[in-house]
Amino acid sequence: MTNLKNKSNQHLLDQVIGLPGPSTLIQQLPTICLECGCKDFYKQSDFRRSIGLTLVAIASVATFVLMYMGYNWFVVWSPMPLFLVFDRALYYLRPPILICYKCKHNFRGLTEKDLESIEAFDLEIHDRYEFQEELKKNNNN
Repeated sequence: MTNLKNKSNQHLLDQVIGLPGPSTLIQQLPTICLECGCKDFYKQSDFRRSIGLTLVAIASVATFVLMYMGYNWFVVWSPMPLFLVFDRALYYLRPPILICYKCKHNFRGLTEKDLESIEAFDLEIHDRYEFQEELKKNNNN
């Protein structure tokens, strides 16, 4: 019963902190995307960037409030490193995921060791897929 409760809590955590979008739980590294057939993937931590940016915004507001209230510089800047440590802890505690460049499908369930051969996000590959679709649409019109 406890194991089921932990899985339920983990699923809730995945929904709140994890990246949104379609996902598949897998056990081994795929050679092609199960959704679109693409062969290019990248890895990243399963952590929403919006949460990290929200933490930075909260720390910034807290810093300005403390500065306005006249506290010394150490107290004024203390929210920044505190939120930074919290943000990094959330980022590194989340498991890695595999993402398809073409359809943005998330593949969960792999370990860091499984993903050693996969590179991090590459803007050139992303743009190739993103703008290739636009060129096809423009050429068909």
